[in-house]
Amino acid sequence: MYTAALLFHLLCVVYWLGSDLVVYLVSGHVLDTGRPLAARMYAAKLMLLADMIPRTCLVLMLASSFTLAQTMGLLAIDGPGLAAIWLFCAAWLAIVWIVHWRERSELGERLKRFDWALRVAIALGLLLLLIASARRGSPLVDQWWLQAKLGLFATIIVCGLIIRRQLVPFGPLLAKLAAGTASAADETAMRRIIAQVKPVVWVIWIALGLAMWFGIAKPL
Repeated sequence: MYTAALLFHLLCVVYWLGSDLVVYLVSGHVLDTGRPLAARMYAAKLMLLADMIPRTCLVLMLASSFTLAQTMGLLAIDGPGLAAIWLFCAAWLAIVWIVHWRERSELGERLKRFDWALRVAIALGLLLLLIASARRGSPLVDQWWLQAKLGLFATIIVCGLIIRRQLVPFGPLLAKLAAGTASAADETAMRRIIAQVKPVVWVIWIALGLAMWFGIAKPL
């Protein structure tokens, strides 16, 4: 059980970082005014599809993290509790993909707002778990490096919410680009938005790298 959970967890990290890098690089093709419009729009579609891999891995990493901690005896949770976490993450993952498939529909917009509130609640829940487990004698989480991973994961979720806010104007600008009505000011605005997003992406990558190091090194 532990080996399978560890392999699954590591694959999530690898696919997350790999697809994030694809999104990062392809965004440059979307902004390249020297490319044909058709090529830029194809790059935009690729970017949006590739971005679903990190979104998926985020949910799966949360479930596999609790599984790893439980199998190692580092988290005070029983089998039914772990099953409930997986069911919750499965439902969350379904919401993530429905939002993607039904974008701009009434259902998609409602679920998008619900997903936002859910991510805020999960980030706060992880921080509360971190605070509770840091108390002396707490049986919840028995290793400080695992507590650090909880904080890093909450940080990643918050960064994702920040990026989502930053990208709100990008969709309408991309629609104008697809329609061939984007002005020079619109092109500048898209470049400015992507430039603002990149530092937050770097924070996510650093947090993922630190979380990997804590998980591998398990410093005392």
